[in-house]
Amino acid sequence: MKVLNAAAVNAANISADTTANTARKGCRRSKTGKNATARLTALINENTNVNAQEDMETYKYQLRRSGRKEICPNCGKRRFVPYVLTEDNETIVNPEWGRCDRENSCGYWMKPNGNPVIQDPKPKKPETPMRMVARIEPTRGAKNSLKPYADWLVGGEKSNEAARRYHIATAYDGGCIFLQMDCDGVVRAGKIIRYKDGHRVKDGLPVRWLHKDKRYKDLFTGDTLKQCFFGEHLLGERPDASVAIVESEKTALLMSAIRPEYVWLATGGSCGLQNAEKTKVLEGRDVTLFPDNGMYLKWRQIAMPKGWAVNEECLPANEHVAAGYDILDLYEWWLIDSQHRREYHDEIR
Repeated sequence: MKVLNAAAVNAANISADTTANTARKGCRRSKTGKNATARLTALINENTNVNAQEDMETYKYQLRRSGRKEICPNCGKRRFVPYVLTEDNETIVNPEWGRCDRENSCGYWMKPNGNPVIQDPKPKKPETPMRMVARIEPTRGAKNSLKPYADWLVGGEKSNEAARRYHIATAYDGGCIFLQMDCDGVVRAGKIIRYKDGHRVKDGLPVRWLHKDKRYKDLFTGDTLKQCFFGEHLLGERPDASVAIVESEKTALLMSAIRPEYVWLATGGSCGLQNAEKTKVLEGRDVTLFPDNGMYLKWRQIAMPKGWAVNEECLPANEHVAAGYDILDLYEWWLIDSQHRREYHDEIR
């Protein structure tokens, strides 16, 4: 059954009753009263039917009253509430008629008359690092799996300072979250990596992207999702400092505590320097690359045209460098070796 405007119908009925009573009184005074009353009653009934018909047309369609959502024709998300026939709250006449409830990011709203409602989405404020970390932080009790190693390697105070500098967060399973923030401080992407004794845990997925994790994927949408260097946000804070680039986020994080004269960035992979758009932020900077063992020649080919320096400490010629070692692994070996030497000297004294 189609829904009518009850208020309009009631008002019309009350008006008809009042007018009819008045007309009946007039009949006692006039011989033509009956005819006048009949004509007036007919006019009132006709007007009531017209109003009711108009109200039925006005409420022929309504936004579906249920929790089910359809795919929005504008943004492609299942957040679309269609217009349906009022009489059954089910029949969709036109799949483009309806409203997306993502008002801030989509704003689509097409009424049954075919006229769109102008509803510009509100510009989404970029995620600041502190706000992002606050939204990511895990359930109580989860501990960062990289922290014990970081505390041992550089000391608790320096590791905490480095974590604040790079806005390190902790995932629900103890994984270390490395956020990629651009020069404007906008969080563009993020990785989750679990560690044991300072080394990556390779069971399951060794590296997980935040935007692919169901717990965090809503934090990255549209133009926000765009990779940049890990640590890129520090370039603006130290515009005159030399820049050191490594492959691993862990290495950049901890080397910033070991050799603070550099701004340490990480590419996040051996091919991370091949993106010309990504490397634009390094124009005019004094850059030194610290390639992993086995990547020296490839990174040198990238560095030469740009005038960048290439560090040679992790070349295979170094007897202390194993396959795949990077500058942090070499520092760790030096630290362990020096501790062993101290312990040896203490024993023979």
